Formats: sequence, structure tokens, C-alpha cells
Amino acid sequence: MKEPKKTDINEIIRLAFRKYKLKGRSQMDTFVFTQTKSLSDEDFDKICNTLDNQIVEYEYKKRQKADEEIQKEIEKIILKVV
Repeated sequence: MKEPKKTDINEIIRLAFRKYKLKGRSQMDTFVFTQTKSLSDEDFDKICNTLDNQIVEYEYKKRQKADEEIQKEIEKIILKVV
């Protein structure tokens, strides 16, 4: 995988979020740390805050989808019983 330029904040965010979706929080954190060593604290904070917001939104949508699937299964079971 091609390494992003250290100053390309949006690319770091994009790739870090992919890392989160594929490997989890720990891998994402490691990736962010290695990619942001040369960035300012403000840039680092921006990356972390953006990723935190994306994770909250992603997990919320994931839970909603799971809840909808569970509800559909419950409805199927109820229809079989009735």
C-alpha cells in the first residue's frame, strides 16, 4: 500500500478509517500515530476528532442495521407461530 504524504490530513483520515473498519481501533491508532509524527498538535487533534466522529456515526448506523435485521427475524418468527 502506498504511504500517504505526512501532510495530507484528509488522506490520513480516509485510510485510518478504512483501517478501523477492517482491523479495529488498535490498528487504526497505530496507523494514525505512525503517519502523524511530523504534524502539529492541532493537525493531530483534528485527525483524532474527525475519526472519533466518523466512528460514532459508523457504529450507530451499524447498530441500526443490526436492529432492523433482528426486527425482521422476529416478525418472521411471529408469522410462523400465528
